[in-house]
Amino acid sequence: MEYFTFNNVSSETLGVLMQDEFLDSTPAISFEEIDIPGRDGAVIEIQNLKNVLMDIKCTLRDSANRDAVRRWLHGTGDFIFNGRKRRAFILGQIDFQRIGTEMEAFTLSVIFEPFWYPESDELTSIGSAAGTYTVTNTGTVASVPIISITGTGTITLSINGTSVQITAGDTEVTLIIDSKSKTLTPTGIANLGWRYPTLNPGSNEITVTGSITDISIGRKDRWF
Repeated sequence: MEYFTFNNVSSETLGVLMQDEFLDSTPAISFEEIDIPGRDGAVIEIQNLKNVLMDIKCTLRDSANRDAVRRWLHGTGDFIFNGRKRRAFILGQIDFQRIGTEMEAFTLSVIFEPFWYPESDELTSIGSAAGTYTVTNTGTVASVPIISITGTGTITLSINGTSVQITAGDTEVTLIIDSKSKTLTPTGIANLGWRYPTLNPGSNEITVTGSITDISIGRKDRWF
């Protein structure tokens, strides 16, 4: 049996365990079939990855915690297991069944977002001057990092064919590039366009030109 964390509360504190080892599912692909006259077979156009619906069988060790468990396992939050986290929505209805004097069983219906991220994923500095750096995505799929770069003047950042030009001026500024939410903070000092940087599984080269004092990266790993 295994413990998990939801919304910063460990299942261990309320005596809740998963009955079986947690087995994950790969998200299904949403796609469109396009028929072209005179062509055998349809063209498959991949659109996105679907959320994952899972039923998790759990045991409650102490029935006195039943109401606390109902309040806790409800709504949206981060689901953490085995060092990785994933956004989850718990559908709410929990039916308890007594399996002993004080123990009860229940099934948790959860909708997960497609990807797992590291449990702890703070920004980590990789350099303090212009140059080429190697960053490794230990996951199984391209990640959508958050990048912080601090410097002055004109700075160029290049990752896997995507370039960002930053015009910082004479005063040192810090630009935050969030590839997941597709935002630049602050606005008005960088030219990026619609394509935000991603990190492929394995090694990735990041090249920086210009006058910088720090470049930091977070959310660099992602798994199905």
